[in-house]
Amino acid sequence: MKFLGIAVLCAIAAFGYFLYDATKPGFKDTDISEIKRTIKSEFEKRDGIKVSDVVILKETDTKASGYVKLTIAGIGDITRACTATMDQSGKQYIWRCD
Repeated sequence: MKFLGIAVLCAIAAFGYFLYDATKPGFKDTDISEIKRTIKSEFEKRDGIKVSDVVILKETDTKASGYVKLTIAGIGDITRACTATMDQSGKQYIWRCD
């Protein structure tokens, strides 16, 4: 019976953290995945460019950074630094790769 009580308390704590994290403004895992997908899609719209890798890591609740590795026809492989910033509401973000 004691084990069941501990299991229930752990489940309640985990659910509480999930609710706290879900309502906290800032980058979520889904946002990071969407940024990666969008970066790949935008670069591959250009003729002669193939994206071999996109890495974006959350630094803070409102900042993420990483890189995109590109293969450009006639030039070869290059890497560009990328950053993403979330607004204070936690609803919109922008990204750029230099």
